[in-house]
Amino acid sequence: MKRERVHEISQRGSGSILALMVVVSALVTLSATMLVSSIVLARAEARAAADTGAVAAAWSVRFGGSAPCESARAVVARYGGEMVDCHREDGDVRVTADIPVPGIPSALTRAVALAGPRDCGAASEKSSSVSAA
Repeated sequence: MKRERVHEISQRGSGSILALMVVVSALVTLSATMLVSSIVLARAEARAAADTGAVAAAWSVRFGGSAPCESARAVVARYGGEMVDCHREDGDVRVTADIPVPGIPSALTRAVALAGPRDCGAASEKSSSVSAA
């Protein structure tokens, strides 16, 4: 009889530990999901910033603007990013933009876009990546 009682006492509180483990694993899963979501959203934002900046610069070139890269820089800045590179290639404009990833200090996502009067279907080299700065 005494032996059964010792076994009963040792199981006391195990339900609380199990519940705590379930809550901790749910929080870890939620945190990982939020991290991945913020990377995906930052990549989309970087692509949009680079694309829109490249189009703004191409329009500036098309209509005789004197500073197409300044137009692109202003557009990328409105997205909360920084234009890393902007240059003309045979009438087209290539813009590279960095956008910070929310929730990850010093992490940036980069996108490159090309816009201009020629057919960009085959010549486009859109890309994006995430890196820590």
